[in-house]
This record gives sequence, C-alpha cells and structure tokens, in this order.
Amino acid sequence: MWVIPDLVQAFTLVTTISAILFMFVWSLILLSYIQYRRTRAELHASSRYRMPGGVFMCGLCLVFFAFILVLLTFEADTRSALIATPVWFALLGAAYAWLRARRAAAPALMTPAELERAEQHNGPA
Repeated sequence: MWVIPDLVQAFTLVTTISAILFMFVWSLILLSYIQYRRTRAELHASSRYRMPGGVFMCGLCLVFFAFILVLLTFEADTRSALIATPVWFALLGAAYAWLRARRAAAPALMTPAELERAEQHNGPA
C-alpha cells in the first residue's frame, strides 16, 4: 500500500501486467508454431494433431494481441502497466544473468546434472 495507495489501481496494474505477459507467452508459442510449419512441413503434414486454420489463425491471434496492446494505451492506468512491463523483463533478465554468473563462479552450488551440462558446454570447471 506504500507504493500504490489505491487498491483498485494496484489491482489494475497487476492484472494488466498479467495480461501482457500472457499475450507475450502465447505470442512466442504462436511464432514457434509458424517457424515449425516453415522448417518441418513434412512432420506437420503427417501429424494427427493439426491446428485448425494453421498459420492463418496464428496470424489472426497475433493481430488480435497487437490490437489489445493498442487498446491498453488509451487509459492511463493500463498505460502505466504497459510501460512497467519492460522494467519487469529487465529485472528478470538481470536476475537470470546474476544467477548464471554466480553458478559459473561456484560450481559447488550446482547439482551433478547441471555440472555435467556445464562441462559439456564450457569444458571442465
């Protein structure tokens, strides 16, 4: 309550950021599907589980997500959440980089499986 004194404003901020992150994740899934169709068309053709509408529906969903992002810019409270989302991604990226550097500097903190993967990727520690 110290950062955002209004409970409704805090709720709007959290739900808007959640919606943006939801659209981000599903956009990655849709783009991965499009890439799969381009690179592995023969696997898709032989699959029993094909997406109805295929690439067209992916494009339609991506356009819909873009439309929603535009709508979120119209109101001040949802616009602030839209602006805060890249800050969230930056914090996640910084935390990931810090943890990765910490693990690389201290192999004793790794599980045996992680240590084996790191040695295969980087050579012995």
